[in-house]
Amino acid sequence: MTIDVPSVVIVNTTDTKGREFLASRAIKPNEIIFHVYPYATAIFEGHRKRVCAYCSCIHPTRSFSMHCKACDQVYFCSPVCFGTYMRYHDTQICSALRKLATLKKVGRHEKSVAKLVLAVFWQRRHEVEPFSTDHDLVSRLESHYLDWDEDLKNQWRKVRQFLQVHLPDENPIDIMHCVSRVESNGFGIHIGGRKEPVGRALYPIVSMLNHDCDCNCEADQTFEADLMGEKVEENIIQADGSIKVVVNYPDVFSTAHGGYRSMIIRSLRDVQAHEPLTISYIDSTLPVNARRRQLIEDYFFECECDRCVKETATPGIAGKLKKKQR
Repeated sequence: MTIDVPSVVIVNTTDTKGREFLASRAIKPNEIIFHVYPYATAIFEGHRKRVCAYCSCIHPTRSFSMHCKACDQVYFCSPVCFGTYMRYHDTQICSALRKLATLKKVGRHEKSVAKLVLAVFWQRRHEVEPFSTDHDLVSRLESHYLDWDEDLKNQWRKVRQFLQVHLPDENPIDIMHCVSRVESNGFGIHIGGRKEPVGRALYPIVSMLNHDCDCNCEADQTFEADLMGEKVEENIIQADGSIKVVVNYPDVFSTAHGGYRSMIIRSLRDVQAHEPLTISYIDSTLPVNARRRQLIEDYFFECECDRCVKETATPGIAGKLKKKQR
Protein backbone atom coordinates (compact mmCIF):
# COMPACT_ATOMS: atom_id res chain seq x y z
CA MET A 1 0.00 0.00 0.00
CA THR A 2 1.25 3.48 -0.89
CA ILE A 3 1.36 5.94 2.01
CA ASP A 4 0.14 9.42 1.09
CA VAL A 5 2.76 11.87 2.37
CA PRO A 6 3.73 15.48 1.49
CA SER A 7 6.26 16.02 -1.30
CA VAL A 8 8.92 16.92 1.27
CA VAL A 9 8.79 13.35 2.61
CA ILE A 10 10.11 10.10 1.16
CA VAL A 11 8.93 6.73 2.50
CA ASN A 12 11.85 4.33 2.83
CA THR A 13 12.23 0.77 4.15
CA THR A 14 15.37 -0.73 5.70
CA ASP A 15 16.22 -4.11 7.23
CA THR A 16 17.15 -2.57 10.59
CA LYS A 17 14.57 0.21 11.07
CA GLY A 18 11.76 -1.04 8.88
CA ARG A 19 9.67 1.80 7.47
CA GLU A 20 11.05 5.31 7.90
CA PHE A 21 10.37 8.82 6.61
CA LEU A 22 13.22 10.73 4.96
CA ALA A 23 13.47 14.37 3.90
CA SER A 24 13.23 14.63 0.11
CA ARG A 25 15.11 17.95 0.22
CA ALA A 26 16.86 20.20 2.69
CA ILE A 27 14.47 21.47 5.37
CA LYS A 28 14.96 24.66 7.37
CA PRO A 29 14.19 25.00 11.11
CA ASN A 30 10.53 25.51 12.06
CA GLU A 31 9.24 24.28 8.70
CA ILE A 32 5.86 22.51 8.82
CA ILE A 33 6.17 19.00 7.38
CA PHE A 34 2.80 17.47 8.28
CA HIS A 35 -0.53 18.96 9.38
CA VAL A 36 -2.94 16.12 10.07
CA TYR A 37 -6.19 15.38 11.88
CA PRO A 38 -6.42 12.50 14.34
CA TYR A 39 -8.12 9.28 13.33
CA ALA A 40 -9.93 9.16 16.65
CA THR A 41 -9.94 10.86 20.05
CA ALA A 42 -11.17 9.79 23.48
CA ILE A 43 -11.49 12.02 26.54
CA PHE A 44 -10.74 10.54 29.95
CA GLU A 45 -13.68 9.93 32.26
CA GLY A 46 -12.72 12.61 34.78
CA HIS A 47 -12.40 15.33 32.10
CA ARG A 48 -15.28 14.45 29.77
CA LYS A 49 -17.48 17.37 30.91
CA ARG A 50 -14.80 19.96 30.21
CA VAL A 51 -13.61 18.80 26.78
CA CYS A 52 -15.86 18.72 23.72
CA ALA A 53 -16.09 15.17 22.40
CA TYR A 54 -16.20 16.40 18.81
CA CYS A 55 -13.97 19.45 18.27
CA SER A 56 -11.91 18.98 21.49
CA CYS A 57 -12.53 22.55 22.67
CA ILE A 58 -11.62 22.88 26.36
CA HIS A 59 -13.80 24.98 28.64
CA PRO A 60 -11.47 27.52 30.30
CA THR A 61 -13.26 27.75 33.65
CA ARG A 62 -15.85 25.03 34.21
CA SER A 63 -17.89 22.35 32.39
CA PHE A 64 -20.10 22.09 29.34
CA SER A 65 -23.71 21.09 29.91
CA MET A 66 -24.77 19.80 26.49
CA HIS A 67 -24.32 16.04 26.37
CA CYS A 68 -25.75 12.66 25.44
CA LYS A 69 -28.25 11.94 28.20
CA ALA A 70 -28.35 8.22 27.41
CA CYS A 71 -24.69 7.50 28.22
CA ASP A 72 -23.53 10.73 29.94
CA GLN A 73 -20.07 10.12 28.48
CA VAL A 74 -19.80 12.66 25.65
CA TYR A 75 -20.13 16.42 26.22
CA PHE A 76 -20.13 19.20 23.65
CA CYS A 77 -19.14 22.85 23.52
CA SER A 78 -21.93 23.97 21.20
CA PRO A 79 -25.12 22.94 19.35
CA VAL A 80 -23.00 22.67 16.20
CA CYS A 81 -20.77 19.97 17.70
CA PHE A 82 -23.69 18.25 19.42
CA GLY A 83 -25.70 18.05 16.21
CA THR A 84 -22.83 16.83 14.06
CA TYR A 85 -21.51 14.22 16.48
CA MET A 86 -24.86 12.83 17.60
CA ARG A 87 -25.80 11.91 14.02
CA TYR A 88 -23.19 9.15 14.30
CA HIS A 89 -23.51 8.33 18.01
CA ASP A 90 -25.19 4.99 17.46
CA THR A 91 -26.59 2.71 20.16
CA GLN A 92 -23.53 0.44 19.96
CA ILE A 93 -21.02 3.11 20.97
CA CYS A 94 -23.46 4.79 23.37
CA SER A 95 -24.10 1.58 25.31
CA ALA A 96 -20.42 0.60 25.27
CA LEU A 97 -19.27 3.97 26.67
CA ARG A 98 -21.89 3.91 29.40
CA LYS A 99 -20.92 0.41 30.52
CA LEU A 100 -17.18 1.07 30.23
CA ALA A 101 -17.52 3.94 32.71
CA THR A 102 -18.84 1.55 35.37
CA LEU A 103 -16.61 -1.43 34.53
CA LYS A 104 -15.19 -2.78 37.80
CA LYS A 105 -11.64 -3.87 38.60
CA VAL A 106 -10.13 -2.20 35.53
CA GLY A 107 -7.51 0.53 35.91
CA ARG A 108 -7.79 4.05 34.48
CA HIS A 109 -5.07 3.36 31.94
CA GLU A 110 -6.78 0.25 30.59
CA LYS A 111 -10.14 2.04 30.47
CA SER A 112 -8.66 4.96 28.54
CA VAL A 113 -7.15 2.61 25.97
CA ALA A 114 -10.44 0.70 25.66
CA LYS A 115 -12.29 3.98 25.09
CA LEU A 116 -9.99 4.95 22.23
CA VAL A 117 -10.28 1.44 20.75
CA LEU A 118 -14.07 1.85 20.71
CA ALA A 119 -13.58 5.23 19.01
CA VAL A 120 -11.31 3.68 16.37
CA PHE A 121 -13.90 1.07 15.37
CA TRP A 122 -16.64 3.72 15.52
CA GLN A 123 -14.67 5.93 13.12
CA ARG A 124 -14.17 2.99 10.80
CA ARG A 125 -17.94 2.49 10.67
CA HIS A 126 -18.94 6.13 10.17
CA GLU A 127 -15.95 8.05 8.70
CA VAL A 128 -16.74 11.21 10.62
CA GLU A 129 -15.14 14.35 9.19
CA PRO A 130 -12.80 16.15 9.53
CA PHE A 131 -11.02 13.23 11.17
CA SER A 132 -8.74 10.93 9.19
CA THR A 133 -10.48 8.14 7.29
CA ASP A 134 -7.36 6.20 6.30
CA HIS A 135 -8.26 2.92 7.98
CA ASP A 136 -5.36 1.05 6.35
CA LEU A 137 -2.85 3.27 8.13
CA VAL A 138 -4.28 2.24 11.51
CA SER A 139 -3.93 -1.44 10.67
CA ARG A 140 -0.33 -0.85 9.56
CA LEU A 141 0.73 0.53 12.92
CA GLU A 142 2.92 -1.89 14.81
CA SER A 143 1.20 -4.20 17.28
CA HIS A 144 3.07 -5.95 20.07
CA TYR A 145 0.19 -8.18 21.12
CA LEU A 146 1.94 -11.38 20.00
CA ASP A 147 4.89 -10.41 22.23
CA TRP A 148 2.77 -10.06 25.38
CA ASP A 149 3.58 -12.50 28.15
CA GLU A 150 0.85 -14.23 30.17
CA ASP A 151 0.96 -11.65 32.97
CA LEU A 152 0.33 -8.82 30.52
CA LYS A 153 -2.44 -10.73 28.77
CA ASN A 154 -4.07 -11.39 32.13
CA GLN A 155 -3.85 -7.67 32.96
CA TRP A 156 -5.96 -6.94 29.88
CA ARG A 157 -8.31 -9.93 30.28
CA LYS A 158 -11.35 -7.93 31.48
CA VAL A 159 -10.86 -5.30 28.79
CA ARG A 160 -10.59 -8.04 26.16
CA GLN A 161 -13.83 -9.64 27.37
CA PHE A 162 -15.59 -6.26 27.48
CA LEU A 163 -14.53 -5.26 23.97
CA GLN A 164 -15.51 -8.62 22.52
CA VAL A 165 -19.03 -8.15 23.90
CA HIS A 166 -19.38 -4.59 22.56
CA LEU A 167 -17.65 -5.18 19.22
CA PRO A 168 -19.45 -8.41 18.28
CA ASP A 169 -18.69 -8.15 14.55
CA GLU A 170 -14.92 -7.88 15.05
CA ASN A 171 -12.38 -10.68 15.24
CA PRO A 172 -11.16 -11.01 18.88
CA ILE A 173 -7.51 -11.14 17.80
CA ASP A 174 -7.96 -8.03 15.65
CA ILE A 175 -9.45 -6.24 18.65
CA MET A 176 -6.41 -7.02 20.80
CA HIS A 177 -4.02 -5.96 18.06
CA CYS A 178 -5.91 -2.66 18.04
CA VAL A 179 -5.51 -2.44 21.82
CA SER A 180 -1.75 -2.85 21.44
CA ARG A 181 -1.59 -0.32 18.60
CA VAL A 182 -3.56 2.26 20.56
CA GLU A 183 -1.51 1.77 23.73
CA SER A 184 1.81 2.13 21.90
CA ASN A 185 0.83 4.83 19.41
CA GLY A 186 -1.73 7.00 21.19
CA PHE A 187 -0.81 10.63 21.97
CA GLY A 188 -1.95 12.40 25.11
CA ILE A 189 -4.35 15.35 24.83
CA HIS A 190 -3.10 18.09 27.16
CA ILE A 191 -4.51 21.29 28.61
CA GLY A 192 -1.99 24.10 28.31
CA GLY A 193 1.30 23.17 29.91
CA ARG A 194 -0.07 20.50 32.25
CA LYS A 195 1.86 17.28 32.23
CA GLU A 196 -1.08 14.96 32.85
CA PRO A 197 -3.25 14.40 29.75
CA VAL A 198 -7.03 14.72 29.65
CA GLY A 199 -7.48 12.21 26.84
CA ARG A 200 -5.88 10.22 24.04
CA ALA A 201 -5.72 10.70 20.28
CA LEU A 202 -4.48 8.46 17.49
CA TYR A 203 -2.52 9.99 14.60
CA PRO A 204 -1.49 7.05 12.38
CA ILE A 205 0.75 8.98 9.99
CA VAL A 206 2.59 10.69 12.87
CA SER A 207 3.10 7.34 14.62
CA MET A 208 5.00 6.16 11.57
CA LEU A 209 7.81 8.61 12.32
CA ASN A 210 10.69 6.81 13.98
CA HIS A 211 12.04 7.72 17.40
CA ASP A 212 15.33 9.44 18.17
CA CYS A 213 16.38 10.86 21.54
CA ASP A 214 18.00 13.70 19.60
CA CYS A 215 15.08 14.11 17.19
CA ASN A 216 14.98 16.68 14.40
CA CYS A 217 11.18 17.22 14.47
CA GLU A 218 8.52 17.88 17.10
CA ALA A 219 4.79 17.19 17.28
CA ASP A 220 2.40 19.96 18.38
CA GLN A 221 -1.37 19.75 18.75
CA THR A 222 -3.62 22.66 17.81
CA PHE A 223 -5.73 24.33 20.48
CA GLU A 224 -9.09 26.06 20.49
CA ALA A 225 -9.60 29.33 18.67
CA ASP A 226 -10.07 32.67 20.42
CA LEU A 227 -12.93 32.50 22.92
CA MET A 228 -13.31 36.27 23.31
CA GLY A 229 -16.73 36.18 21.70
CA GLU A 230 -17.98 33.80 24.39
CA LYS A 231 -16.57 35.71 27.35
CA VAL A 232 -19.01 37.29 29.82
CA GLU A 233 -17.71 39.97 32.19
CA GLU A 234 -19.55 40.79 35.41
CA ASN A 235 -18.82 43.74 37.70
CA ILE A 236 -18.88 42.76 41.38
CA ILE A 237 -19.01 45.51 43.99
CA GLN A 238 -16.66 44.72 46.86
CA ALA A 239 -17.22 45.57 50.54
CA ASP A 240 -14.88 48.55 50.27
CA GLY A 241 -16.83 49.91 47.33
CA SER A 242 -14.31 48.89 44.68
CA ILE A 243 -15.40 46.99 41.59
CA LYS A 244 -13.99 43.60 40.72
CA VAL A 245 -14.38 42.33 37.17
CA VAL A 246 -15.17 38.61 37.08
CA VAL A 247 -14.79 36.77 33.76
CA ASN A 248 -17.04 33.80 33.07
CA TYR A 249 -17.88 31.63 30.09
CA PRO A 250 -21.27 30.01 29.39
CA ASP A 251 -21.72 26.25 29.64
CA VAL A 252 -22.87 26.21 25.99
CA PHE A 253 -20.90 28.19 23.39
CA SER A 254 -22.50 29.80 20.35
CA THR A 255 -20.34 27.82 17.93
CA ALA A 256 -17.49 25.30 17.75
CA HIS A 257 -14.09 26.64 18.81
CA GLY A 258 -11.90 23.56 18.96
CA GLY A 259 -9.24 22.66 16.41
CA TYR A 260 -10.19 18.95 16.46
CA ARG A 261 -6.73 18.41 17.96
CA SER A 262 -5.05 18.43 14.58
CA MET A 263 -1.30 17.92 14.83
CA ILE A 264 1.57 19.78 13.25
CA ILE A 265 4.96 18.16 12.70
CA ARG A 266 7.66 20.81 12.31
CA SER A 267 11.42 20.69 12.02
CA LEU A 268 13.53 21.66 15.04
CA ARG A 269 16.72 22.37 13.13
CA ASP A 270 18.26 22.12 9.67
CA VAL A 271 17.54 18.73 8.12
CA GLN A 272 19.59 17.51 5.19
CA ALA A 273 18.11 15.84 2.12
CA HIS A 274 17.60 12.08 2.71
CA GLU A 275 18.10 12.47 6.47
CA PRO A 276 15.55 10.47 8.52
CA LEU A 277 12.73 12.55 10.02
CA THR A 278 12.34 11.65 13.70
CA ILE A 279 10.39 12.62 16.80
CA SER A 280 10.87 11.64 20.43
CA TYR A 281 8.33 9.15 21.78
CA ILE A 282 9.26 10.02 25.37
CA ASP A 283 10.65 12.82 27.53
CA SER A 284 14.09 13.21 25.96
CA THR A 285 15.41 15.15 28.97
CA LEU A 286 15.49 11.93 31.02
CA PRO A 287 18.83 10.17 31.68
CA VAL A 288 19.81 7.54 29.13
CA ASN A 289 18.93 4.55 31.35
CA ALA A 290 15.48 5.96 32.09
CA ARG A 291 14.86 6.70 28.42
CA ARG A 292 15.89 3.24 27.30
CA ARG A 293 13.89 1.58 30.05
CA GLN A 294 10.74 3.50 29.14
CA LEU A 295 11.14 2.70 25.46
CA ILE A 296 11.53 -1.01 26.25
CA GLU A 297 8.49 -0.99 28.53
CA ASP A 298 6.20 1.08 26.32
CA TYR A 299 7.49 0.44 22.78
CA PHE A 300 9.34 -2.89 23.04
CA PHE A 301 12.68 -1.75 21.65
CA GLU A 302 16.04 -0.72 23.08
CA CYS A 303 17.10 2.62 21.67
CA GLU A 304 20.39 2.62 19.75
CA CYS A 305 20.28 6.21 18.55
CA ASP A 306 23.59 8.11 18.41
CA ARG A 307 22.78 10.01 21.60
CA CYS A 308 22.04 6.87 23.61
CA VAL A 309 25.11 5.08 22.31
CA LYS A 310 27.31 8.08 23.15
CA GLU A 311 25.86 8.57 26.63
CA THR A 312 26.04 4.84 27.41
CA ALA A 313 29.72 4.83 26.52
CA THR A 314 30.45 7.81 28.76
CA PRO A 315 31.52 6.84 32.33
CA GLY A 316 29.17 8.15 34.97
CA ILE A 317 26.25 8.70 32.60
CA ALA A 318 25.03 5.18 32.08
CA GLY A 319 24.92 2.09 34.20
CA LYS A 320 23.64 -1.36 33.50
CA LEU A 321 20.25 -1.39 31.78
CA LYS A 322 17.92 -4.22 32.64
CA LYS A 323 15.00 -5.16 30.47
CA LYS A 324 11.87 -4.81 32.55
CA GLN A 325 8.52 -6.33 31.71
CA ARG A 326 5.25 -4.63 32.61
